[in-house]
Amino acid sequence: MKNHIKIAFIGATGRLGIPVAQKMIQKGFSVKAISRNTLLARTKLPESIEIVQANLDDINSLVKAFKGCNIVYINLSTETLNPKLSFYEEREGIKNIIEAAELAGIEQIIKISALGAYPLATHLKTYFFPNEIKRQGHQFIEKSSIPFTIFHPSSFEDSLLFNVKNNTIQWIGKPVAHYWTNLEDYSNFVIAAIENPKAFNQHYAVQGKKLQTYEDVFVKLKKQNSSLKIQATPLGMIKFLSIFSSKLKVLASLFSYFESDREHYYAEQIWDDLSDSQELINSLRS
Repeated sequence: MKNHIKIAFIGATGRLGIPVAQKMIQKGFSVKAISRNTLLARTKLPESIEIVQANLDDINSLVKAFKGCNIVYINLSTETLNPKLSFYEEREGIKNIIEAAELAGIEQIIKISALGAYPLATHLKTYFFPNEIKRQGHQFIEKSSIPFTIFHPSSFEDSLLFNVKNNTIQWIGKPVAHYWTNLEDYSNFVIAAIENPKAFNQHYAVQGKKLQTYEDVFVKLKKQNSSLKIQATPLGMIKFLSIFSSKLKVLASLFSYFESDREHYYAEQIWDDLSDSQELINSLRS
């Protein structure tokens, strides 16, 4: 029953976190956001979401934060190419989360990862360091005694709107095709996985059913906002500018990865396992 489920949400204030947290509330679940900065989190999250302070490098604070929760949902990211750090949120942070979850009696771990870290992916030819960190973090989840569900989404259509400036979408490189997903469908899959034995101890690829380039997605978005424009910057220019910027270096590496690896379709299992929920069927778009 939903009314007894309380979800500890790590990363609720992120771009891919807020819509999922809102969907959980909408569907009747209680949500407790775990944040380093509770004041900032309060400005971003609905009043119905409880907020508590904890740090990924402090297991005791995580144990306290998980008190009263059944499920932990993890929305973290690795945004560095530096292989020499001693602490990565998606590796050491995951290790601490799992230790705290076991101590707190958590019943299910749900995590968003990336298609590039999907263990059954066969299209990957380009090494991308953040995906390696994700894979290493997954090992701590897999070895725990807690049932887990790890989602590996393709590119989000919504992510194009994250990069709008002066009513213009920014993109880097060529219009390579992906099986783009979206936050609405992804959030519904998360809801369908909660306390669902079919989803226990599963890695799921999350993809739409049609190959699209960013230009195809832009055409769809433009129907909602006719004044929207798009500007693509050559990847070579970003690679040159990345000499002077660590942030651009990560972007150059990411979009080089996109252009080098042609995405395959892996999402049959998630549609088979999780779209049989009538609530999900009614909410997913055709």
